[in-house]
Amino acid sequence: QVAAIAVQIFQQRPAASQASGVRMGLLNPAPSRDGGPVSLALELEAHLADSRAREEGARIAKCLQFDDRRCSQRGLVGCSCACCVVCSLVLLLVGLILVATHVMTYVGVRRFLDMDDSESRAYVDWNLTIESLMFNTWWPGCGLVANMSEFEENCSEPCYSADIMREMRAFNRANPGMIVNYTSRESEGVPTARLAGWWLPPPQSRDSTWWSTLFPFWGELAPVVVLQHGFMRNSNYYTQQMAAFMLRRMGFGVLMNNFRDHGYSDDSGTGTYQWGDAYPMDLLGAWDYIVADPDGKLGGRRDPGHVGLMGFSKGAFMTNNAFGLEDRVPGAWVDAPPFTPQVVFCHGAEEVMGGMGLKPIAPLIIDNVWESIVEQAAQRGISLNRHLPQDTLRLGSDTKRPMYIVANEDDAIVPIKEADALIEFLGKLPEKYNVSSWRTRGACHERAHCIDHLLYHAEYYDKLCNFWSGVFGLDPTVRCLRA
Repeated sequence: QVAAIAVQIFQQRPAASQASGVRMGLLNPAPSRDGGPVSLALELEAHLADSRAREEGARIAKCLQFDDRRCSQRGLVGCSCACCVVCSLVLLLVGLILVATHVMTYVGVRRFLDMDDSESRAYVDWNLTIESLMFNTWWPGCGLVANMSEFEENCSEPCYSADIMREMRAFNRANPGMIVNYTSRESEGVPTARLAGWWLPPPQSRDSTWWSTLFPFWGELAPVVVLQHGFMRNSNYYTQQMAAFMLRRMGFGVLMNNFRDHGYSDDSGTGTYQWGDAYPMDLLGAWDYIVADPDGKLGGRRDPGHVGLMGFSKGAFMTNNAFGLEDRVPGAWVDAPPFTPQVVFCHGAEEVMGGMGLKPIAPLIIDNVWESIVEQAAQRGISLNRHLPQDTLRLGSDTKRPMYIVANEDDAIVPIKEADALIEFLGKLPEKYNVSSWRTRGACHERAHCIDHLLYHAEYYDKLCNFWSGVFGLDPTVRCLRA
């Protein structure tokens, strides 16, 4: 610091003053305030705070007296070297940020926007039955199984037992389902799409009462839950199969809906995952179909108050949106719900960058990458910020409709803070929603995302049954003792 002050003072003098000052001796000059020789030693002394600094200043002044050119050159060389190092590091960092931004934008588009049929249409075969489907699907710990004997080798342990799989097979054999077609709900700016999903009727088409036993065509139709899959998934994945089995054991019907471009639904031609742009209308189209039964395949029209919504992961995100948009939906169950697509994207992008050894610079580029993703989606005619729960849930009626939120603290795909944000947000709308939640921990064969209905099967069943029984105004003491 002392050297820098001395060099700065000396170099700021006019050339004539510098030369004069050296010739006259810097320690005893004639001070002048009109641009003449000025004592560098005195100016230096004004910047120094203690005797040690003054000694250093005197040394520098002596250096300047005997060889000012050499000292100045040394200062310039040192400064140049330091500047070169700093500038090189800055340029390297800027270059790294630019390259990482470009790479992550490319990766983000490929993973977050571009449809991957190998995932979104996996396990789809029009010849499958609901019984054979479980033997054409990947299961945690067991992989892609072909028959029941593979489960009996205890590949599912210790997460879930082969007994559950045997019960599921027997139930699905006794209660078959079918693929049905319907359309998405019409909405301004969103093209309608032809959808398809599994209609899985309840074991008894009507609620169990003494008069419906005597007169099978009397009584209320059994309630139905529309079940929604998550990101890059479809109705045929194990998550949906197990949830549908659990709901039907409780006596409820299930429609396992597929978003457009997923599962059995038609191709929209966009080649893009659409998030809140179109998918809430797909889910509401499925709900409309169950309520109206336009094809006469479901047993007749249902009271809207007997048709609920349930979703996993991105399907939970869409469930939240649909629940806010449609006041007639009586209740919603969401498992691992993202609060915003941006947070989920940024979390995933940070994990990808961590695998590249670039996690330290992730905060510097993630927001810009997300904006690029949003812009590229807009160029395809899709708004990723359309229908966000923070907007749609505000539209709900002031009727304290029940919601249930499940989240796993070890979830590495949708972080627990997303559920916390949703719960905090809903806490500000007590007149609209009656919120319950269940916070879990643990993994099933290294998976903690949307896995709790396998990992904690009996407890999940009990909570799920009590919730939906309450939503539909049914007696849980009868319905929920089957687990």
